[in-house]
Amino acid sequence: MKKIIIISIFSYLAPIAIIQAQVISDSILVDGNYRTFHHNKPGALKKGASLVFVLHGSGGNGKDLMDRTANLRQKTVNENVLLVYPNGYKKYWNECRKVASSLANQENINEEAFFGGMIDYFGKKYKIDEKQVFAVGTSGGGHMCYKLAMTMSERFRAVAAIIANLPAQENMDCSDAKVPMAIMIANGTADPTNPYEGGMMQGGILLWEQSARLKIPFITGRALPVIQVIL
Repeated sequence: MKKIIIISIFSYLAPIAIIQAQVISDSILVDGNYRTFHHNKPGALKKGASLVFVLHGSGGNGKDLMDRTANLRQKTVNENVLLVYPNGYKKYWNECRKVASSLANQENINEEAFFGGMIDYFGKKYKIDEKQVFAVGTSGGGHMCYKLAMTMSERFRAVAAIIANLPAQENMDCSDAKVPMAIMIANGTADPTNPYEGGMMQGGILLWEQSARLKIPFITGRALPVIQVIL
C-alpha cells in the first residue's frame, strides 16, 4: 500500500544561502510554443543523477522560485540530484481543475509533451536516470504534480503536492492512469486559499484526507493507502 506522508517542508522555501553557480536557461518547442526552464550548471553531477522538477504556483515563474529556494539547492549539491525549474505557460499550468480560467487551461496546453521533452533533454544532455524523475510543486504547481501523477506515471517515480488538494470529481479534468504512484501531500490547517477541509476553490476541491483516501486510489487503481500524519 502507498504511504501518504503529511509533513511541513516550507523551510525549504526560505533561502539560507546564496549559491554561486551559473544559471542555465533553455527552451524546447512544444506545439508551436517555446517552453522555458532553468537550472544550475551542474558541477559534480555524475551519470545516473536523479531529476527533480520544482514547480511554481499560479502566477509565478521558475526563475523567481529558484531564487527563493537557495537552501533546497544547497542540500542537493552533494546528492547527485539535478533540480530544474520550469515555467508554466504564461505563468500558469494546464492542470486538472476543469474550471481554471488561465490561458494554459483554455488553450489546453500540452504539459505532458513539455515535461516529456524536458526529461528527454536532460537524459541526453546529462545522462540522468530516467527512472528517477520526481516533481514537487506548491499551489498551482502542486495541482500540476497531481496531473503528472495521473497522466505521466510511466515517467515519474513520485511527486509531492504542497498547498494543493485534488479537484472534486465534478471539477476533475484529468483521466486516471490507474498506475501505482508514490505521492506526498502537505497542506496547512489554517490556509484560507486552499482549505484544509476542502470547499469551493475554482469549482471545488477535496479535503486533504479525501485526496488521499478517495482520489489516490482513483489515480493508482490500488487499495486505500496508509496515511501517516507527522506533526
